[in-house]
Amino acid sequence: PDGYVHSGMLAAARWLHEQLGEVLVEAMTRTGAKKLYLVGHSLGGAAAILLTCLLLDSASGPLSRENVHCYAFGPPPLVSSSLLSSLYPDNIDVFVNGPDVVPRLCYGSAIDLQCLLLAVARASPRQWM
Repeated sequence: PDGYVHSGMLAAARWLHEQLGEVLVEAMTRTGAKKLYLVGHSLGGAAAILLTCLLLDSASGPLSRENVHCYAFGPPPLVSSSLLSSLYPDNIDVFVNGPDVVPRLCYGSAIDLQCLLLAVARASPRQWM
């Protein structure tokens, strides 16, 4: 309610939650696992983040804020930063390599890139093919 989430990635995470939510609870109960770690890179990191949020929002059985954790490496921007920092501060860790473009790509940065490319094209004496 206090932020934004990428609708396509949320739809994918909801599908994963429907398919895997009960399976994960059953597997943790059957094996006696005390922790659940969700890990992903790039788009998989985005899916892991949102699946973690959905699992925590519907926590039951062995799933709780104390034993579900997400590690996301280089995920694309998918939620308002306020959502993760205020609702899941201890459950999600995001790692970004300094020059990685994927975690920084958004509509605003795409527009900035377009403007930069158009300015370079106008300033160049060469013909662009």
